[in-house]
Amino acid sequence: MVGSSLIGMLVNNTGGSFLWPLNAIYIHDHLGKSLVIAGLALTLNSAAGMIGPLLGGILVEAYGFSLMVGVMVICLFIAIIPSLCYELPLKKQGVVK
Repeated sequence: MVGSSLIGMLVNNTGGSFLWPLNAIYIHDHLGKSLVIAGLALTLNSAAGMIGPLLGGILVEAYGFSLMVGVMVICLFIAIIPSLCYELPLKKQGVVK
């Protein structure tokens, strides 16, 4: 069980690391930000990826799995609401109909 979790984490982190250069290029070329800003954004993303599971584990142990899944679903719906209220930039450009 632990071995399969470690293999899954290895595959996930390896695949995610291939996206880092693409994210830096997108932030720099398409958004017009400096490479320093791109590096800071990726650093914050990495820090959140380390702190999130630790904090999540502490909260699950303190409040239980079912409650945390419920909170996660509520937060997910709150995060989706703005995309339902506004037109996406891709619609304005005619990429998505």
